[in-house]
Amino acid sequence: MKKVLIIAILATTFMAGLDQPDPLLSGGRKVNAMLRATILVYDSPESAIPLWAGTTDGTLPSLRLEGGMIANMDEMIPSYLEGELWIEIVRDGEKLTEDRLRYNTDRAELRRDTDPDSPAETLDEFELNIGQVGGTAHIRSDVGIGTDSPEADLDVNGDMILGSGVSVDKILDEDDMASDDALALATQQSIKAYVDAHGGTVEEAVLSISSEANRTGRYGHMMFVPTESSEITESDPAHNDTIYIAIRQESAMACSSPPPSPTTIYGPSEVCALSEDIAYSVPPVSGASYYIWTLPAGAYITSGSGSNAVSVRFGSTPGNIEVEAMNPCGTSAPASMTITMGEAPVTPSMISGEEIVASGGTGLVYSISPVAGAESYSWTLPPGAFITSGAGTESITVTFGISGGNVCVASVNDCGESFPICLSIVTVEPPFEYDYTGYQQTFDIPAGLSEISVECWGAQGGNSGGYGGYAKGVLNVAGITELYIFPGGTNGYNGGGAGSTPAHNGGGMSDVRVGGTTVSDQIIVAGGGGGQGNNGPGGAGGGGAACSEGAGGQGGGGYSGADGSDGTCTTGGAGGTSGHGSGGGGGGLTSGGGGGISTSYPDGTAGTRGLGGNWGNNSSCYAGGGGGGYYGGGGSPEGNCSGGSGGGGSSWANSALMSELEFTGGIWTGDGKVVIDW
Repeated sequence: MKKVLIIAILATTFMAGLDQPDPLLSGGRKVNAMLRATILVYDSPESAIPLWAGTTDGTLPSLRLEGGMIANMDEMIPSYLEGELWIEIVRDGEKLTEDRLRYNTDRAELRRDTDPDSPAETLDEFELNIGQVGGTAHIRSDVGIGTDSPEADLDVNGDMILGSGVSVDKILDEDDMASDDALALATQQSIKAYVDAHGGTVEEAVLSISSEANRTGRYGHMMFVPTESSEITESDPAHNDTIYIAIRQESAMACSSPPPSPTTIYGPSEVCALSEDIAYSVPPVSGASYYIWTLPAGAYITSGSGSNAVSVRFGSTPGNIEVEAMNPCGTSAPASMTITMGEAPVTPSMISGEEIVASGGTGLVYSISPVAGAESYSWTLPPGAFITSGAGTESITVTFGISGGNVCVASVNDCGESFPICLSIVTVEPPFEYDYTGYQQTFDIPAGLSEISVECWGAQGGNSGGYGGYAKGVLNVAGITELYIFPGGTNGYNGGGAGSTPAHNGGGMSDVRVGGTTVSDQIIVAGGGGGQGNNGPGGAGGGGAACSEGAGGQGGGGYSGADGSDGTCTTGGAGGTSGHGSGGGGGGLTSGGGGGISTSYPDGTAGTRGLGGNWGNNSSCYAGGGGGGYYGGGGSPEGNCSGGSGGGGSSWANSALMSELEFTGGIWTGDGKVVIDW
């Protein structure tokens, strides 16, 4: 099999060396992969600003790892970067190596293939022996063809044996190929002289220059193709005894002066810290073959390096973007743009608003102070809650569902969003029931309510006396923050009059008060029932006349039909009259029920505002006290163990504060109760 001696001398391509001390590992194993990464080139291990940056996004080939070692760095680095360089490789924002890698552009590499099927043998400088039959020598260097001053010389000692068996023992620098020496290779000066003498120029292609008489490019010839950026392949693989020389002329462009300065830089002058893929460009500059971009600290080019249009990834430092146009004759003055660096706004300081809210509460306002640099605000709410107005601003109005949680807000601008600040919200869900305890209770009205429903049941009179009354209304809570709750007791707590024993006391009223704890602060009252004596039933609370703002109490029963009268929408009912125990009168809306009258024994006392009347206090027999109410029922006298029963107290509501009023007399047994709902 014939072998080929190929000498490829490329004016813009060279072999270089990457000093990578350790392989890259993943999970303890050496990596074999094709990676997308950004390559940054510096002039020292500590330099802050790269000389050049590029990314393997199609502009450059993918980074190839073989056994953890980077195998194709030579394909990445531009030819104009020379000398000792330092490489940093970034993938997904992280460096692949802890330290920068040393890269030497001055290292040449020679290799000899002793067998086409065997790996190439890499030879050190000055140790290549050419002329061994059966071997192929590959030489790549910076020897310049088509230039006035080659960067290096190639010296070959010994004969070079062509595939045809012709021995070449010298390289001659002669004019016009005059010697026609079959054992000599011509230099570029000889080739140029021949081309010039025969009408060709370096800008044109010469079909064939042969060392034999046959100049058709078939045997033992040299093919010279000086067209710009051309690559050479065998013209006829069957005759592989040809030496090929490929020339690139990118760096040989004619010029007489550096290009003019670029004009306007197009792209944003304000960018966000750490922003990516920001485009900048200048109009093409006449005569420019390359563009040099200088960026603020921490920024680097991700694509388009060397061209008039680049994409940039920024750090967090402002500064200037500059671009210079370049050709072989020099570099222009730079065009410049000042870059200001925007950042995401800071977190708002605090949220103002209610922390305890009613489930289903409406009209709840939450706000923050304005944040410098913020363009809008992002609010998040508990499940079921929603913004009814003000979304995106410093102040929002919210309607809540049944769930509590956090109200949070972050400040926002084009550069991002701050960390949020949050306010914990507790929702309260009705109904709230208040039973008799013997003392005052309190209800704090949660935020988000405009009105609530209030229901009261008065206590039954003692000794299974008269039943308690019922009152209900809807309270407008504007300006009200707290309610005082007083459920009555069958023992007379909350206004029940005294009977001959505590077991015969009048039932206490159940009421709600606003702004204070006295009866003058009442807004709604359900009357208590009268206490039961020896004769007749106790009067029912609110069991008298039905009125628009309440109901009178029912009169208590007495001995031999001497019952008290029912209370009216104005005055209380009169007490009964008997020689023994008679019934107390029911409470009215402007006065209490009268006490029962006895012709022989002490009378019961009349009810008053908020209090039932007491029994006549005569003997150890049993008489009932009047029920508590807006106005209390009258007490009963006791005579000769024939005591009567007390009258029931009246029910009432403040129509200026409450609406949808309802009153029912004598429906409740046992202790009183109050329920708040919405």
